[in-house]
Amino acid sequence: MTRREGPNLFIIRVESNPDGALGVLRIGDRVFCWTLQPDPTDEHFFIPAGVYEYRRFHGTKYKDTFEVLVSGHTDLLFHAGNDEEDTKGCILLGSDIGFGADGRRWVCKSGATFEAFMRRMKDVTHGSITFIDAWKG
Repeated sequence: MTRREGPNLFIIRVESNPDGALGVLRIGDRVFCWTLQPDPTDEHFFIPAGVYEYRRFHGTKYKDTFEVLVSGHTDLLFHAGNDEEDTKGCILLGSDIGFGADGRRWVCKSGATFEAFMRRMKDVTHGSITFIDAWKG
């Protein structure tokens, strides 16, 4: 595969609580889906607001995805999952939001949304991603 720079990605985080940081993923100038990331008080896993590089990632558990390159962190990946416990520092994608049986915030239809994201990014190898915390005004 030849190296192809992808679209600018933006994650605008709109809600912050112990259930995680809920946001929207914008690909270029269009909203694509909801995101869920770790609780912002978890400094070990939370990605600070700012601009970073993303690149294609191939691993043993996640065969084909993207990694966000953040100094001091490794394996900050996009993948499927539903609640904050599934994030393990990563970015979950979902087409809907809701609450699980335990009352915690969820992103829903995550597997299908992740697959759609990977189809959208099929020829991309790297690019830029911006994290914005809208709750900070």
